[in-house]
Amino acid sequence: MDWLTTLITNPDSIAHILMVYAIVIALGMGLGHIKIFGVSLGVTFVLFVGLALNYFGFQVNATVLNFVRDFGLILFVFFIGLQVGPSFFSSFKKEEAYRKDYTSERHFRESVSKYIDFYNNIRTHQTLNYKTPASFESKFTK
Repeated sequence: MDWLTTLITNPDSIAHILMVYAIVIALGMGLGHIKIFGVSLGVTFVLFVGLALNYFGFQVNATVLNFVRDFGLILFVFFIGLQVGPSFFSSFKKEEAYRKDYTSERHFRESVSKYIDFYNNIRTHQTLNYKTPASFESKFTK
């Protein structure tokens, strides 16, 4: 039974870290399905369970926590890229690539660079309420 004590109490053990994350995710997903006055919090409840377990003393190694945080950010950016990328390249092909005859790789690279600048700073986007990405983002960086 010593292994069980280590699993529950040693925050540096990989098994403990996996157990804490599994408990947080499982409880959060399960409780997120409960509707209160017709509203459920869904996956957001995972955050609340994580905060509650931290309050009650469940902790993990700070190095592993930093890795999970960075890895989560990488996954988030990757999947946003998967969602937005096809739209960008579709627009690029229709608005730029098919309308020009490129004479060299350098000419193509310059064209891509100019289009990216146009796409981010001049072209308005319906999904951004007819604002450019640069102006839309500036609201959040001030």
